[in-house]
Amino acid sequence: MMNGILPLILGTQKGRDLLIRRSVVFYELRRFAKFIAVGTVGVGINLGALVLFTEVVGFYYLISAIFAGIVTTLFNYSANNYWSFNDRKSANHISGFSKFIIVTGVYHGIYYGLLATFAEVCNLHYMIAAILSIILCVPIKYAFCYMWVWKRETRLEYL
Repeated sequence: MMNGILPLILGTQKGRDLLIRRSVVFYELRRFAKFIAVGTVGVGINLGALVLFTEVVGFYYLISAIFAGIVTTLFNYSANNYWSFNDRKSANHISGFSKFIIVTGVYHGIYYGLLATFAEVCNLHYMIAAILSIILCVPIKYAFCYMWVWKRETRLEYL
């Protein structure tokens, strides 16, 4: 039954458009999943560095968060550039990384504000505060990465 319907659907412009839209949605969901996977590894790196700088080195947790953020930023840009957004890589790494640093700076400004609020005002343990802050900031960071850092050059990129 499907063999008879599929050519009929694809034989029309509406059918081809539907197939393209579904393919694009799947492709973008896969990209977002890759971004989340990179971010999950980045969270592990960030939290590990946060514990290292706070508990081992003895820095104040907000200072440790800055150093952890630097380490994580280097990892996240590299991994996202070569995996999540590999079809949108810029030939100019300086421009791409500069944009990513700006987005990450905004992200970290929001993150540090939430981290301090959750830890100091809400009296949550700094690790719980860090995890909550990351969860709240990720959608903002993805949106800016998608629309600006690794901006799609043409509308017909998927064809």
